[in-house]
Order: sequence, then structure tokens, then C-alpha cells
Amino acid sequence: MNYTELTRVKLMLLSQTSGSSGSSLDDTLLSTVVIPAASRAWDRKVTKAKDAGAINYFMLESVQNEELEGQITADGKVCCFPHKSEVQSVQAFSYQASIIQPVYTVDPSRIKVRGGKVLAYPITLSLQVPDKCDVTISYIGGSGSSVDDLPDDLVDAVTLLSIRFYREAETGLGDQIGVAELATIIYTKAWPIRCMDLLDVFLRRTGWNHYG
Repeated sequence: MNYTELTRVKLMLLSQTSGSSGSSLDDTLLSTVVIPAASRAWDRKVTKAKDAGAINYFMLESVQNEELEGQITADGKVCCFPHKSEVQSVQAFSYQASIIQPVYTVDPSRIKVRGGKVLAYPITLSLQVPDKCDVTISYIGGSGSSVDDLPDDLVDAVTLLSIRFYREAETGLGDQIGVAELATIIYTKAWPIRCMDLLDVFLRRTGWNHYG
């Protein structure tokens, strides 16, 4: 899933070039290379994860039998953070001390969701507390199924990032793009400050493969 659209990127590009004609913009490059690259770069930056599971972090979808590391809290809850920006609902939840130990299930009615955090309340906790455990969970998670469903500031950040990637592809791989003396907009290869500010809002605060 891409987190912005060709029309949004072109509108922002044209606004930065004083409303010049869009005929010179490479729509194929933007739609098939630049926008997907910016979306995936946003996934990697937000999750700090390298594996394929980080792709489409914000896309709303059903996830089956995802295996996670969980934490058994001192008051007897089982806590985990699935690999999605937020969790909408949980269909199945089980945990065990290790893969060679018995599996214990928790009814979905005894599970509370807080954004990207899932808290399960077993009727009888059979493991030592506090301690780590292995969790298997099926759930619906993500922020939206289309660009229109995503938070506006997320779409804005990825749109801006797409423009940065496009300028790099358009003008070469120099550390600085543009010439002040010729009155062309100067870009650097670093991410825009506005992107970094918004990144802090959406940054995943917990580990990807390890609880914490």
C-alpha cells in the first residue's frame, strides 16, 4: 500500500515550481518507483525493522497467527505489541512459556486493546510472573485501507518525502540538489525537517522482535 497518491505529489511539486505545467513531470517514475519507495522508507523508519513484516505497517488488514514476544506483568496480564500501527480487534490469542511448553488460550472477550498495545487477562495465569512468553495472535490491525483513511499528517509527510526522492532521481545523486545562483530550489539528501518532526509522532516506541 502506498501512503500518498500521484495527484497529491504532483500538486505539491507544481506549487513548488510556481505552477508550471505538469507535462514535464514523469508520472511513471512517480507512481511506480518514487511513491512506493517513499512509502516503504516510511515503514522502515517508523518501525526500525528490516524484515518484510514492516511493509504496509499502516495498512488495515487481517493478520493470522502472528508470533510475538509478550510480557507477563506482575498483576497477571499478558501484554504484547503486534506488528501494526494500531490494533482494531483481536480474534484469537494464546501464549506459552516456550515452544515446548503447554499453550494457554485467552478468550477475545478478556482482551483489551489500547492503540498498538494488546492486554490479555487470563482466567488463571499458569506461568511465573513477571516473565517473558511467546504469543500467537490473530487480529485486525492498521490505520486504513486507502490513502483517504490515513491520518492527514502521515500522508503529508510521505508526499513531501516522495518529492525529495523524485528530485534526487531527477537531478542525480549529489548531496545537494539545485543552484541558488540560478534561482532553483535547493534540496539536500537528508530527510526534510517536517518529515522528521512528523516521524516522531508515528514512531514505534516498542521493539519489533523483542518486547520493550
